[in-house]
Amino acid sequence: SGIDRPIEKMYLTGGGSELTGLVDTLSEKTSTEIVHVKPFRKIPIGDGFDSEYLNEIGSVVSLAAGVGMRNFGDKLHSEEISRS
Repeated sequence: SGIDRPIEKMYLTGGGSELTGLVDTLSEKTSTEIVHVKPFRKIPIGDGFDSEYLNEIGSVVSLAAGVGMRNFGDKLHSEEISRS
C-alpha cells in the first residue's frame, strides 16, 4: 500500500465478461490492456469432455477451476499471473 503505479493490465472473467464489446470498451476507456481469461486454455482436457463446451462456459467457471487446481498453502503472486 502507498505505492502509486498505473494499472498495466486487467484480467476479466465471469459471466459478464462475455458481454459483446466489453473488452474493447474497457480497454478504450481505461487505456489499459484487458485480458479475457480463458481458464481451460492450459488445462489438459480428457477425451470424455467437450472442449468446445468447456471454452463456452470457461468465464463462468473460472473461479471454481482455479480453486480446484490449488494446493493447500499455495499463494499466487502478480508476477506469476502476468507470465501466464
